[in-house]
Amino acid sequence: ESYYCDEVGMRDRRAHGYDAVGPERLIRARYLNHAWPYAAGSLCSTVGDLVKWNRALHGGRILSEASYREMTTARPLEDGSMIGYAMGITDGMRGETPVNAHGGGINGFVSQLAWYPEEELSIVVLQNSTAPPGASALAATLADLVLGPEPEPEGQRYTGSLADLEGTYRGIARGQVMEVQVRENGGRLEFSEEGDDTPVVPTHIGDDTWAAGGVRYMFRRVGDRIGELRFTAGSAHYVLERISS
Repeated sequence: ESYYCDEVGMRDRRAHGYDAVGPERLIRARYLNHAWPYAAGSLCSTVGDLVKWNRALHGGRILSEASYREMTTARPLEDGSMIGYAMGITDGMRGETPVNAHGGGINGFVSQLAWYPEEELSIVVLQNSTAPPGASALAATLADLVLGPEPEPEGQRYTGSLADLEGTYRGIARGQVMEVQVRENGGRLEFSEEGDDTPVVPTHIGDDTWAAGGVRYMFRRVGDRIGELRFTAGSAHYVLERISS
């Protein structure tokens, strides 16, 4: 029951999608011409089919060993920066546990598909609305139920000056402007995106890198001062320029 879906074809048992409008209201998904996302967002499937796909893909039935290793191994960027993204799939860790995963989103729908090779575990979330908490958060909760709570990264003492990192950082993230405020508060850094009521307080894990869940905040020096903030989470890698201190 996996197929290319469009706006005009009739299918039995196909779920309707809903968009979130405010914190407590849903509307039918807005119209989308599927010629635009094409295969990146126009595939319909089921949880059962995606479990079968994961077993086949990661069980050696689709790719050669060399191709599979190439697909699931992250490579550094040209400037040497490491990211957690390989070829169409993340190459990440959940604590000490490897995980390959990818999420998706389109009008009215969000999804997450994860594979934990050491446990041969698939976690699939298909959500027919764009309301929170979302597929990624639900998949993380399911992983906690099966594997136990995700361990927090081990914190390290930061020997530099937190005041040198404070400021506003801005850049492009998935075609939109992303702006992050970084402030020192009580000996810890706080990260706030525009519109957030509660700042993120990550843990320093080494050098100029902080972590909160699966997100990494990496400060980069330009000359003798901090000039960039690299925001990395799964397939995302955003470069934010420091515009004020």
